[in-house]
Amino acid sequence: MANSVTVRDVARQAAVSPGTVSRVFNNHSSVTPETRERVLKVASEIGYLGPYGQSATSRSNNGTLKELGFFLYDLLHDTDKAPVIDPFWSHLLWGVENEAAKNGIKVTPRAIGYLSQTPQALLSAVNNMGLGGIILVGAPEDEIIIRVKAIGLPVVLLDNYSEDIALDAVLCDNFEGAKKAMHLLISYGHRRIAFIGGPLLDDGLLTNKCYSIQQRAEGYRKALQEAHIPFDPDLFETSNLQIEQGFAACNRLIARNLGITAIFCSTDLLATGAMKALHQAGLNIPGDISIVGFDDIDMSGHLTPALTTIRSDKHGMGGWAVKTLIERVNNPEAVPITHLLRVELVQRQSVGPVKAQ
Repeated sequence: MANSVTVRDVARQAAVSPGTVSRVFNNHSSVTPETRERVLKVASEIGYLGPYGQSATSRSNNGTLKELGFFLYDLLHDTDKAPVIDPFWSHLLWGVENEAAKNGIKVTPRAIGYLSQTPQALLSAVNNMGLGGIILVGAPEDEIIIRVKAIGLPVVLLDNYSEDIALDAVLCDNFEGAKKAMHLLISYGHRRIAFIGGPLLDDGLLTNKCYSIQQRAEGYRKALQEAHIPFDPDLFETSNLQIEQGFAACNRLIARNLGITAIFCSTDLLATGAMKALHQAGLNIPGDISIVGFDDIDMSGHLTPALTTIRSDKHGMGGWAVKTLIERVNNPEAVPITHLLRVELVQRQSVGPVKAQ
């Protein structure tokens, strides 16, 4: 479908020539920073979609997808500290690239945390890439999702979902996975089970910012409810989903001396940090405290003891994201669909019965 907003429209609104607009979107060095910012601001405000709104180089003559962007949004995008990249993302990317290769589609990975802070920067970057679709990965807020959607390309959310924005999404069954982890711990007699999740919204309800992590938190609470175990907010810890934050969160739990016998960590990275804290505190795993993670990243089976976790089909999630994006390109008016992939419990050595008193 042709883009109704043209280069000439942008030029007129920004009080520059169409040639200047073209140079801005081709990142030409002859454009002053002030002019570049003005053009990008106008383009964003009036809904200029860039070259893909007319005759995208990222689509073939019959409209099929030729190139997609794998856009990763990390939680530490607004800090000056380099994050420890969760191996989970690399598996998703492998799944995306494998399925894309089967369909002759080029994949362009890009971290977009800093780019998403302004619509102009994001629009400029995407224009320079010449993409035909976007797989948006991670846990961006709805505001960021709206900015990406406003670019005008087909978008699929991977490992995320928005209740308020109509987009296709691909996730693992985070809720049921959390319940599986909790049911295992409860079956071993554990009742004082802590939870280490992600950063929270400022709503006073202990709601995680990340949709996937929130689903794991809800699975944690539901399993407690089904076992008639009261939810104790003192056993609910937060983090930024990095290893060192799992270490810090576990240390806070230990310091509160709450009689914890088990910990369910919302990711394997957090579990890795938590296990380090337990070891340093002289606590035996699982003799004193059992621990379960989520995702089954490669290192999980090589920890000491090997980590019991929930395995998600990371490669399958990436593959389904590509299939969904292709379907969206071919059927742009179809109702958005959410694909939920099954998970499985991988029982190793980090879980045991409650220690006899």
